[in-house]
Amino acid sequence: MNKKYILINSFSGGGAERQVSMIAPGCEIEQIILLEDDKKYDLDFNFVSLGKKLNFSALLKTALIPWYLIKLYLLRSFSGDVILSFLVRANLINILFKLVSNHKAYISERNTPSQLYHSGFKQIYGILIKVVYPYADKITVNSYGIKKDLIENFYIDSSKIEVINNAVDVEKISLLSNEELSEQEKIIFQNKTIVNVGSLTDQKNQDFLIDLVDELREYKLIIVGEGSLRESLIEHAQTKGLKVFAYGNEQELNDSYDIYLVGFSSNPFKYLKNATLFALSSLWEGFPNVLLEAMASGSMIVSSDCKSGPREMLLGEICSGVLLPLATSDHLGAWISSINNLDEKSINQYRESALLKVKEYSIPIILKKWNMILNNGEA
Repeated sequence: MNKKYILINSFSGGGAERQVSMIAPGCEIEQIILLEDDKKYDLDFNFVSLGKKLNFSALLKTALIPWYLIKLYLLRSFSGDVILSFLVRANLINILFKLVSNHKAYISERNTPSQLYHSGFKQIYGILIKVVYPYADKITVNSYGIKKDLIENFYIDSSKIEVINNAVDVEKISLLSNEELSEQEKIIFQNKTIVNVGSLTDQKNQDFLIDLVDELREYKLIIVGEGSLRESLIEHAQTKGLKVFAYGNEQELNDSYDIYLVGFSSNPFKYLKNATLFALSSLWEGFPNVLLEAMASGSMIVSSDCKSGPREMLLGEICSGVLLPLATSDHLGAWISSINNLDEKSINQYRESALLKVKEYSIPIILKKWNMILNNGEA
């Protein structure tokens, strides 16, 4: 019987890694192969690493693709097997490995390539995707927006692309969301609150939310996550006269602040459940896990209509949140107006709809689609 393997850059944490941690145990995966020995997710599984963790730029790591091909060749024979890869570097290696290995190369694209690889040295990835991806045996994407992007901008044959949405552990998140807040947190959440969960990066665009709260002073903004823009966000808020609580500083947590940068949390779901609003301000996404987690927490969701994911997730037969124009300064007024127009009845309806719709993305339903792909080549 042919075996199935997963190939991924590392297991250091992120949306793709989170999906792999759910897929591998339920799809009879033989082994997870890491390009780099960087494993932070706690998953009891059969791992093997092709090399040590590298503190190189993405460009230099890409230059090492031939070295990884040799390491993969020396690892074992994959003749007749299926290798499912996640993330661009692993995807390129998987496809190129077909030159010396008679295996099926299934790849998974998790983000919107035209948004990520349109400038600077990252354009190299865009060129490689256009040249190499057509030789994959099957391409899975987590949203129809990414499928459209690959077809229109990278000229991939549509028949090769299957859409399998991200899975979410609904029961686990529901349980964690009911964890009691600390006494200090309870005081903060007695106010109107907007919660955002995500890394502090340009993509997540949290400076827009600071501008939003500057106009909606009755709300407090709570940002859960870490990243390189921490100081920039603090400075941006302070220039507007907003008082900032920031992780890493010696400050007493109380409700006297306007902006709370609370850093990493192992349980952001209790914040999502207790917030007045959850806001996704991203400039681009793939199929954002955090939206699924907000839905599973019963959040009132307002989201930027970015490429891609939010439109597919929030609209349809069940409307599970408010989709707003792309979170830019030109659309700040539209966000303010929409939030001010929300009433208690509509908020409760959106919360109930979110809890209903998120069941479509439960692990058993999504695993069934993955097993069909891995066993039959189509979902």
